[in-house]
Amino acid sequence: MVGWLRKGLKAIILDQGLNLFPARLGIPRAIQVRFPLARAAWMLRPRAACCRVLRGSCRQFEMNKILSRLASYLVMIPLVVISFSAHPKDEGLAMRHYQLVTEIREDQWPVWQDEDATPEDLESALAQLAGALDHLARPEVEELALGNSYLHYRVYNIRRDMLQIEAKMGRPERVVEQLRYLRHFVVAAGDHARLLEELPKSVLDHPDVQRELAAWRALARVAAAESLATPYAEDLPANEKIAGVSRIWAMAREYFVHFDARPELDWDQAYLEAIETVLATDSTADYYRELMRFVARLGDSHSNVYPPEELSEHFYARPPIRTQWIEGRVIVTGVFSDRLRALGLSVGSEIESIDDEAVAAYVRQHVAPFQSASTEQDLKVRKYGYALLAGPSTRSLTLSLRQPDGSLQTIEVERSGYTDVEWPESFQRRQLDGGIEYLSLDSFADGRALEAFDAAWPEIQQASGLILDLRNNGGGSSWPGYRILAYLIDEPAVPAASWTRRNDSVRQAASASVQFHPLSVRPIEPIAEDNYAGPIVLLTGPRTFSAAEDMAMAFAVSQRGVIIGQTTAGSTGQPLMFHLPGGGMARICAKRDTWPDGSPLVGVGVAPDIEIAPNVSDIQAGRDPVMEAAMDWIRERTD
Repeated sequence: MVGWLRKGLKAIILDQGLNLFPARLGIPRAIQVRFPLARAAWMLRPRAACCRVLRGSCRQFEMNKILSRLASYLVMIPLVVISFSAHPKDEGLAMRHYQLVTEIREDQWPVWQDEDATPEDLESALAQLAGALDHLARPEVEELALGNSYLHYRVYNIRRDMLQIEAKMGRPERVVEQLRYLRHFVVAAGDHARLLEELPKSVLDHPDVQRELAAWRALARVAAAESLATPYAEDLPANEKIAGVSRIWAMAREYFVHFDARPELDWDQAYLEAIETVLATDSTADYYRELMRFVARLGDSHSNVYPPEELSEHFYARPPIRTQWIEGRVIVTGVFSDRLRALGLSVGSEIESIDDEAVAAYVRQHVAPFQSASTEQDLKVRKYGYALLAGPSTRSLTLSLRQPDGSLQTIEVERSGYTDVEWPESFQRRQLDGGIEYLSLDSFADGRALEAFDAAWPEIQQASGLILDLRNNGGGSSWPGYRILAYLIDEPAVPAASWTRRNDSVRQAASASVQFHPLSVRPIEPIAEDNYAGPIVLLTGPRTFSAAEDMAMAFAVSQRGVIIGQTTAGSTGQPLMFHLPGGGMARICAKRDTWPDGSPLVGVGVAPDIEIAPNVSDIQAGRDPVMEAAMDWIRERTD
């Protein structure tokens, strides 16, 4: 009977094309009400207990249809779900507790957020949330929460909801009770302002609430360092200049995760030197340039300084071309303005000098000292590519070009003012010879990569092979890449292992130390049983950065295909952003990512299975040897 039901439920789910996260597939409401133990057993079930739960989008999700088709199984489901007795690993068990209380919490949202909710409705919602807190307070659950941040912070989330309900019911004493508990848990920058917007005036006017909110305001002010986020000025006073470099020093000292990768760096001594340097500046532009130089000493691509918006045209204006370090030369690999083509710039041109300085000397003096990079290959991308021609929009560049025919030409190029720029599409799909599908994914900054992949999915399913091009992907969020990979694997893929600094003040009082804490990592699950099964090639290069490297590493671990090209940039992690005096910002890498076995990724990169780099002749002839190798590899496996 149980085996038949499992097959039946799975067939229904697959028939509906259901792809969703585990928390979204619960047993019907009727069973939740009548059989609370069955509900708990369902939520704490092992992964294989009933049917395979498929993660992914809900774009084909028709819950009403599915629930109606499940209705005929209502009598049998409780018998099934309460019979499971497997013992999953702690991480899986922690997430099942998390899913249980999350579903209880989400069930109450439409109740207490309803403007027409009755006092009885609100009391019922409070009781349900209190029950969830009781569950989280069980000793075995609290122990699991110590190693799982998702489960740990569910206490905060649920009490935050209870705070809203108590406020809606006009109970200031209960509001104070919740606020006090939450304050001892965590207060984030901006929380105080949000509470002032959310709480009704009748509650805000209560003296006890005002005293508690004053305590929140004090902690939020510390978290945000508001007094240091001063506005832009042409030059900053000395105290603000010292404050800015001190904030960077302090944030890195407390949160930066790669000091051990820079054994030659004495960060405290660098700070003392930077104080003298910034005090010698006489403009905010020069001040921020020195802050860039200071942070560059960390040698990390996810630790940077960003000047205020008022100075963006001073630092970042550059002509619409792309350059690359190839065979010891700076080669133009893309020209995106007809105006520049008319001047003589073309793909394959070599830049020999800039403003009458040889390229190497120009880069050494004006570019390299201000670039933060984790690897030599990423540093080359930055100093010979992104930053090479960047600078004040009001100042033109004199370029000495060696043309493909060997002739020498000198041209003057403006950094800004182009109205005919045509940048290449970030997401390009085309079908190659032999039914091979090609898709370039140049960014994971938003959902467009997924949209491009989804649009190409019908053709990909029929393709003889698939080439995914990440060579120009500068990253963004890891999720789009993991999501795409979930379409291509038939077994769970393990992503990066992650750590962050643990700054336990009690432990520090006993002995000053640098401590690391592992973060919870969940495998990337296949989305469906009919995932693409053909040969796959992933193209990478030194511009493959951050979240794109996360995908490349997970792809390599999955052994689902082959990586062709060059080693990736070698930098990923979670940057911690913060404001600086004068209107700028900085970020410090606060998460350390490695290969699942602990081998370093940052400072190394993801190496290709087949290494191929374009040479100058390839660029000048318009050949793409990396693409050619990818097509050959697929043909060898399909012909």
